[in-house]
Amino acid sequence: MTPPPAPAEAPSPGPRDGGEPRPATARPWARAALRVLGLALLAAVLWKVPWRDRVHLADGSVRAGRLAAEWAPGRPVRLDAGEGPVEIPAADLAVRDRGLPAVEEGVIRLATRLRTGPTIAVLLIAGVSVGVAALRWRMLVRAQGIPLGAGEAGSLTFLGNFFNQVVPGGLVGGDVLKALYASRGRGPMATALVSVFTDRALGLFGTVVLACAALFPRRDDPRFHGHALLAYGILAAGILGAALVLSRRLRERLALERRAAAVPWIGSFLADADRAVVAFRERKGLLALGLLVSVAIHCGWCGANAILGDMLGVDLPVSAWFAVVPPILVVSAIPLLPGGWGIGEASYVFFLGLVGVPPAEAVAVSILGRSVNMFWALPGGFVFLARRTG
Repeated sequence: MTPPPAPAEAPSPGPRDGGEPRPATARPWARAALRVLGLALLAAVLWKVPWRDRVHLADGSVRAGRLAAEWAPGRPVRLDAGEGPVEIPAADLAVRDRGLPAVEEGVIRLATRLRTGPTIAVLLIAGVSVGVAALRWRMLVRAQGIPLGAGEAGSLTFLGNFFNQVVPGGLVGGDVLKALYASRGRGPMATALVSVFTDRALGLFGTVVLACAALFPRRDDPRFHGHALLAYGILAAGILGAALVLSRRLRERLALERRAAAVPWIGSFLADADRAVVAFRERKGLLALGLLVSVAIHCGWCGANAILGDMLGVDLPVSAWFAVVPPILVVSAIPLLPGGWGIGEASYVFFLGLVGVPPAEAVAVSILGRSVNMFWALPGGFVFLARRTG
């Protein structure tokens, strides 16, 4: 997305007038197409999710209504479809694939299970994660020679999250805007941008590493084969990609530095970005620390999902959430809508469905978790307004 207007200062010069080039943005039609795809996916998931309680019968039919009493496997179901409670014998219930229950609680019933204590715990976990992520990025940007204080890193992290998760438009507009503010008066825009996307990459790779570690003990469980295929495939591709980008021999053979500097209009920008990438090759310990921080952040988020799932009645061991949530986060990183809406809900339904969690519970966990993230992104709007009026 084209970044929102910067603070009230003179505009930065572009390549034609001798200044730093502005980063390229996606074509408007491509952004619009992705938005339509994301909205269609979100609508499809919400259409599929049962809002009222549902009972699947052995003859293939489905009855919707309100459960008149709590239900347990092997017992008859009392369902009120508007004409008074009707008892459905246990023998008439369907045996569904992937361990999905014959009786599904709708979103309306699940909403009544929200409790203050677990909700506050999830909010605290998410808030601490934002703070730790800000310190991780500060560590990376300072390694590139850009002096950024802890308070500034925190406020810019809120700012980036606000535009990535709340504001419609743009694919990574919050990241670009965060780099723009970080570079002003401190260093090249390209260097700050590399630090932001390195931070993103470490976050994604930390998710994959956690998924691989959690899935290894479950390698013989067919329910987790889809999760493992995604996680181990991305792990292999990530290692190979990083090796190629940082390989001295490959860079010399392809003459990357010379080619980057020779690109018309944006050659100096690409040259700065290339030097920033190469600089991280000499800071492997820093990258390893950033990766460990990323794993810790995602461990906290897996725990938050387990808390939400337990509150909603999802019958899944805590350890299983560490195997299920990371693949969901990887897929949700595809930028169709701000905050991963649409594809996030679809991935929750798919991956949790593989381990027997019904769609209503899966979507409820997704929406609650995403709402928590949006809550912690809202302060970024105040940061942006303060910078525009300051």
